[in-house]
Amino acid sequence: MTSASFEVNGWPLWYDKYGTGPSPVLMIPGALGTGKMDFYEQLEGDDALDLNKFTIIAVDPPGWGRSRPPVRAYNKDLYSNDVDCYYKLMK
Repeated sequence: MTSASFEVNGWPLWYDKYGTGPSPVLMIPGALGTGKMDFYEQLEGDDALDLNKFTIIAVDPPGWGRSRPPVRAYNKDLYSNDVDCYYKLMK
């Protein structure tokens, strides 16, 4: 597992990367969670996914966990802005 951040739209977007497989998987946690916390069982637990088949990116969404921007607008564009961040991360 490696941890890193990616700057997108002026915000740090933190993620943990697991595996080296040919199929990328983006894991986005629920409202208050973090990627590592919400997906522990799939990443490191007894029922972990085969990391030779998948490259898994467990992200801390903008505004949560380690991805806290200095100012975050909670408006009608919130989710579309988040999707834009995820798209740029996975590109």
